[in-house]
Formats: sequence, C-alpha cells, structure tokens
Amino acid sequence: LGCDYCDTIRGIGPKRALDLMNKHGNIETILENIDREKYKVPEDFPIDEVRELFKNPKITPCEEIDLSWTPPDVEGLHEYLVGEKGFNPARITKALKRIEKGKAKVSQNRLTNFFGTPVRVTSKKRKRETNNNNNNNNNNNNDEVEEPPKKKSFGTKKAKPKKTTTKRKSKVK
Repeated sequence: LGCDYCDTIRGIGPKRALDLMNKHGNIETILENIDREKYKVPEDFPIDEVRELFKNPKITPCEEIDLSWTPPDVEGLHEYLVGEKGFNPARITKALKRIEKGKAKVSQNRLTNFFGTPVRVTSKKRKRETNNNNNNNNNNNNDEVEEPPKKKSFGTKKAKPKKTTTKRKSKVK
C-alpha cells in the first residue's frame, strides 16, 4: 500500500494489497486486521486526506492553461540545477549547450520521411498467381490452361532393421 501522497506499509506490495482489499474491502478494515508486528504502519497514516485527493483531485480547467513554447531559460536552469540541487556545473553547461545546438537544427520531420516511401511487398506465391492470371488473360483465345508445376515427391525410405545383440554371460570360475 502507498502512493505519492503517503508512505508505504513495508512488506505490502501491489499483489498483497490487492488480496487484502479483496478480503477486507477497505483500508480501515485492513489496518484493523493486519499483523502490526510484521507490517509496520507509519504513524499519522493520512488515509482520509489521500482518499479525498483520489476522489476529488484538484484539476485546472484546460481553458485556464496558457501553454507556449519558448526557448529554455538557460540562466534559470543553471541556477536551479547547480545552485539549489547541487549538480556538477560542467555537466549542466554541457547539457544546456547540447539543447541550444539541437534547437538550431531543422524542426521535426514527417513520419513518412523517417520510414521512406511505402513499398508493397507480396509473397512469391501471390506474384506467381498474378503472373499466371496475366498470362491467362493475354491468351484468352487459347483453350489451353497452364497447370501449376508439380511438387517433387520424395520416395519413402524403408526403415532399417535394428541390430539385435545378445549379451554373453561371462564364466565365473
């Protein structure tokens, strides 16, 4: 059990949590019935707050969101990642240069450019049938119909008789 909003109960993963929910029906009943020696439940487990977040999440209507693509704030990113999060300044500078270099390139290509022009692939059998049909259509005046090639037949081999050996008893003196 657990999510981004609260700690987990050590030892209870997704499978066991599902089994417990099927058996007990809700988290309160699970907490009343589990072995608290084996499964340590965190203090101040915020069941009600988490349930409320899942039932009534805070959602901003899309009409209120203004998205616009702008170039990255290089100085702001560098200050945040290096100053606040402690990243290596050389690595961040190198990564930001790669981003700037990538922005200078041509925009994204169409998917068809990646794969090339579509090619129709048919099986050999289908090609043979198409060719035969074309030949038959061209020879409509002929009453002869070309027969498909016969399959090669392979003769059956006779099974070789198994060799039988008799064990000789050794003489013990």
